[in-house]
Amino acid sequence: MLRTKILFFVLLVVGMCFRAKAQNTPIKQDLFLPQALHVHGSTLVQLPNGDWLVAWFEGSGERTAPDVAIMGARRRRGQSQWSKPFVMADVPLFPDINPVLFVDARKQLWLVWYTVLADQWETSVLKYRTSTNYLKADAPVWAWQEDIHVKLGESTPNGILPNHSFLKAVTAKLNRQGQL
Repeated sequence: MLRTKILFFVLLVVGMCFRAKAQNTPIKQDLFLPQALHVHGSTLVQLPNGDWLVAWFEGSGERTAPDVAIMGARRRRGQSQWSKPFVMADVPLFPDINPVLFVDARKQLWLVWYTVLADQWETSVLKYRTSTNYLKADAPVWAWQEDIHVKLGESTPNGILPNHSFLKAVTAKLNRQGQL
């Protein structure tokens, strides 16, 4: 199935991060066997201890499939195999899509994603989770989760620039919550 082959566009991205030392060429490695589920939207981060953490969304469809969840897997530093996939985020009965992983300057792991509410992209809610307990077990232990409500309030013909009131408001809120 074409969708299962798309999955391992994920592998191409992952493979590009693991280069052969002598030849400096990408290495391809399957995370799991091809499957019938829709697998898409991968993200990859190297953790401070040298492990790799990957996330993607997986389910019977995309924005209209209520079983879509954010899945993840870990490759421990020095190991050649990935862990079994595990759930990173799942809002029951709603599709969770387009994950982004990153580690901030305080070594806090972030997972940002969208939950689609009414089968339309424009009804999506932006969500995030954070963790400082993500180095020992395969799946991170999430300490905080919040929605990011977006209300621009002013024109953005050139996108949200550094002085935009929306950016200032989000930064202030995250500072008040101790997240930045």
